Amino acid sequence: MQDELLGLRKKQIESLEQQFHNLVTITRDAIFDVPITTPTVTFFLRVSLGSQFPTIPPLVRIYSQTRQLTHRLVDKDGNVSQHVHPKLLQWTTRTHLGKIIWEIVNFFAQEPPAEQPLLNMHPLVHYPNQSQSQSSQSGLNSASSWTSSYPNVSPSVPYGSTAGLVGFSSSNDIPELDNMSLMDINGLLTKEQTFQAFFEGLPSVRGMKEILDRVCSNSENLAQQNLLAEKELGELKRNVAALHQVVQEKKLAFDQKAHRQQQVMQQFTASSLLEKLNAAALEAENESDELAKIFIRDTKSFPPQDFVKSFLDKRKQHHMRAAKREFLKALSPHRNETA
Repeated sequence: MQDELLGLRKKQIESLEQQFHNLVTITRDAIFDVPITTPTVTFFLRVSLGSQFPTIPPLVRIYSQTRQLTHRLVDKDGNVSQHVHPKLLQWTTRTHLGKIIWEIVNFFAQEPPAEQPLLNMHPLVHYPNQSQSQSSQSGLNSASSWTSSYPNVSPSVPYGSTAGLVGFSSSNDIPELDNMSLMDINGLLTKEQTFQAFFEGLPSVRGMKEILDRVCSNSENLAQQNLLAEKELGELKRNVAALHQVVQEKKLAFDQKAHRQQQVMQQFTASSLLEKLNAAALEAENESDELAKIFIRDTKSFPPQDFVKSFLDKRKQHHMRAAKREFLKALSPHRNETA
């Protein structure tokens, strides 16, 4: 059973890594950060997988390293309510972690949290008199009362410890604060250069910069490849244009020849042949009649032997053409019926 749960845990982590290429690993196989950038705010979505995961749902929270975030579905420590996604309330070992976190990220991208300065939300000052100390202790008691309703939120500790500052929980937010005194933390908030150096040295920030550098490098390489391919692409475009012109010219020549072929074929259709045979037969008959008229008018100048020979040739020609015409007439309807 334990091996099966370990296998399911591994598959869930793989689904999260496949869904987010910019995923930042804080603790191997346990804590992951997803950077979220909107037009109004940039923050992180932290996914914490407890020791009993995947039998229980992950702990999801949002945080910013420079601002306090507020949202209707987030408590004051950044813990995201399970009501943000119905599958968190109905969690099973087979629930797809990567898909759920993707949908939660999209939700916060469309409805981002509001920002408030950390310095205003969590003042780091000592109270010199008793009344102020009582006010501080009262505030800590209120925070302790609030966190008691959230089992995943650590209760408050006595004033003066960095672990007790809301928004500076080193176990959840910034582990680097564990070994820092209250004076050092106050120095971070008051000295811009010190805070900038500390901020840029955080592992998550370095991870973000590495991701950004890789993205910029990949974009630059891609741009260089595109520039190198620009000349080849231009040559290919010119070749395609030239081939297109050749195709157009050959298509025009083909259309002209096809039209000429159609005209030539029209001369050998059945109707065209019938017309030509009919005209030729009529022409031979008219020529034989003309020979007879000439012979009747002047028998002396047209010897009988010559007349008979010429007249019979013309009549023979007429009857042969007429016979072919009748044969073609009889054959044409048969071809049409067969077709």
